[in-house]
Amino acid sequence: MKLVKECQARKVQNSDKCEVLEYPLGDEEIDIAIANLKGRYPDSGYCVNQECKN
Repeated sequence: MKLVKECQARKVQNSDKCEVLEYPLGDEEIDIAIANLKGRYPDSGYCVNQECKN
């Protein structure tokens, strides 16, 4: 298990309604994120990751 502190998180603003904290795990293919949504995101349709790592 890897410990990642909040001070290591990177803040990403996807839109005015979606802010994400990305926590790096040291793997260039994957990290962990927590999204804070303030209303509907995206404005229409849906959002999904198309790729995953097994």
